[in-house]
Amino acid sequence: MVKQEHGKTTITNLLERLYEPQKGEIRINQKDYTEYSISSIRDKIGYIMQEVQIVPNTIIDNIKYVNSKITKEEMIEIFKTLKMHEKIMSLPKGYHTNIYENPDILSTGEKQMISFARIMAMSPDVIILDEVTSNLSWENEELIKNAINQVTKR
Repeated sequence: MVKQEHGKTTITNLLERLYEPQKGEIRINQKDYTEYSISSIRDKIGYIMQEVQIVPNTIIDNIKYVNSKITKEEMIEIFKTLKMHEKIMSLPKGYHTNIYENPDILSTGEKQMISFARIMAMSPDVIILDEVTSNLSWENEELIKNAINQVTKR
């Protein structure tokens, strides 16, 4: 029995093949989506959740998690685009700051920007945003709106 969910979560779980549809079909480029490998599908989908997910360790590690080949210069450009570079440089160790062990060093909105940076580093074909502005201050909501504009330009 599959847990009933609604909307974006259900679509995301189906697209990422966390479970198969009970009826109907999903087609990508006129092909049944089961003809694609699970990893090839998952590599094409970027998902930013309402609850921020931080990878243990540094800001750099949080970006390399999705793109191990990205250079520090490319990361800096992404964070400049997201208007987060100056904030990161003000942290004790800059991009090498361990944000997992120091959970209060960044606001919720700033942590959400890490998620957007991961999406920009990943450059997926599909981006799913799950209520990314809920429970944020006006200032952080503005940062997120800018990030959405930047992510959808790529």
